[in-house]
Amino acid sequence: MRERDTKTLNPLKSLLNLHQTTAKEQQLKKKIATLATEQDSFLAPLIHQEIARRKDALQGFREHSRTDLLEKEEYEIVVLEKYLPAGEVSEDEIRAWTVAAFEIMRSEGRGANDPGSMGIGRIIKEVEKLSVGKKREIYDKTAFKRIIAETVRELSDRIDHVTEENVRKFEKRESDELTHPRIQ
Repeated sequence: MRERDTKTLNPLKSLLNLHQTTAKEQQLKKKIATLATEQDSFLAPLIHQEIARRKDALQGFREHSRTDLLEKEEYEIVVLEKYLPAGEVSEDEIRAWTVAAFEIMRSEGRGANDPGSMGIGRIIKEVEKLSVGKKREIYDKTAFKRIIAETVRELSDRIDHVTEENVRKFEKRESDELTHPRIQ
């Protein structure tokens, strides 16, 4: 603030504002204690939310050739990524856990030979069991589930589109089907 670096300060102010409003809402609902709002497990999903909001804006700026706003949003994403906790799980680890969970379920007789036939919910629960107790945290739950669905799709031999639908469930939707016709 003393350096008057507004480029860096603006994303941090928006993050602090989001943190304060979310913490107040959670405390009013009595879902969370005051000290819990100061932990990485509370703040990291909010940082991911702010990064996702800016990445969505990037698409619109690219479509409308707004390079000035595009550069600003990219810089803000870099600033916010600096504040993500270091102990986050990588995509490769999630994929390895998914394969291990599938093998465990198959060897114990709790699933079919094809992971696409097991059901995505069962595999997600098994992967979550494997990830408990690890030193690293999972902060972005939707990305976690999307990576599992993609891994199951890659491992599956199904010819129907069940595995594709599972991946689509966890992808970010481009527009809201209910309001889209009214806007035009």
